Amino acid sequence: MGGQRTRHIGKRNADFTVRSQFYSPSPEFDGCFTTFYQLVLEVEDGKTVKDHLQPEWANIRFFGGSRPTATIGTSQLSGSRFTATGPSSLPCEFELGASRMWGIGFLPLGWARFINVDARELANVGCDGATHPAFAKFEGLADALCDESANDEQQLAAIEDTMRALMRPNRDEPKIARVHKALVEPELNTVDDLAQASGISVRTLERVCLAVFRLCSKAPDPAPALHAQPVGLDAARQAVVD
Repeated sequence: MGGQRTRHIGKRNADFTVRSQFYSPSPEFDGCFTTFYQLVLEVEDGKTVKDHLQPEWANIRFFGGSRPTATIGTSQLSGSRFTATGPSSLPCEFELGASRMWGIGFLPLGWARFINVDARELANVGCDGATHPAFAKFEGLADALCDESANDEQQLAAIEDTMRALMRPNRDEPKIARVHKALVEPELNTVDDLAQASGISVRTLERVCLAVFRLCSKAPDPAPALHAQPVGLDAARQAVVD
């Protein structure tokens, strides 16, 4: 089982305290997740914290305590104990009171193994995970991760047990791995370069990118693009690194 603690971050000011703990998933999930992480936000009674999240890979989050109000693109959500966001190229603005949150970040391979919707369809989308068809399968985690009486080890075990039961292989896994690796190579400057380095055609590259990376190779060269927004390969690489 996973659970190795990789980072602990704490932040305190006069109005609130934040503690974050990051856990490495078990080796069987290599390449699927950015991390499993827990955040504890303490604020004075009745107060909230307003902030924003930078663009990131897809995430699901479970809140025990206060529930967030959030906006990303044209999506708005409020009052959900289980929230989900697709891959994003826009910041997510949120407001949250005292809460204990668990989060799970999906890399492209994880998206392929767990989510049965093309990433482009959910790019820059936030939703109530319990009611969205792409994410409702994870609703069973909410009872465990929103239970304030459960300890970290029990909740981490619930995450891994659920992911183990839901994980399914995807026929494009070798292609996804090659594209992901190629995206971080600085010498690749065009879509053709990326396709060649990945060992696939430009047409196949586009299909894979739209399905799990939310990138599109039809933007003007030298460019895949984030969903509906032309960007160069440098921006795509930054998304991969982050």
